[in-house]
Amino acid sequence: MKKVINVFIFATALFVSGGANAQHIINLTGKENLHAPQQVEQTIKVSGECESCRIRIEQAALSLEGVKKAHWDEGKQEIALIYIPSQVTKEAIEQKIASVGHDTEDVKADDKVFNTLPKCCQYTRKGN
Repeated sequence: MKKVINVFIFATALFVSGGANAQHIINLTGKENLHAPQQVEQTIKVSGECESCRIRIEQAALSLEGVKKAHWDEGKQEIALIYIPSQVTKEAIEQKIASVGHDTEDVKADDKVFNTLPKCCQYTRKGN
């Protein structure tokens, strides 16, 4: 009975601490689950101007299956990501962000989409 209670306490602590989102998931036997998807932390340069841009950029990234976290920093002009590369690629994330009007380090947004952004969001583009 004591072993069952210990397993329950461990499982509860794991759930409460958010341990299920860790790169290496430990199962209830204490062994590493090698079948858990590996996550990658990466930053990508993304152009934008304001809070509206932040929301648009983050929502675009998070709309893709496999993107777990996305935070765009206006000052650094970059998005910090956590994603599962077996489900989504860096290139797919950049394409999605560009599809909503924001240039990334490797993908330029279509001019027609960029021109539909609110005026406050129309940053100075490189090469223009």
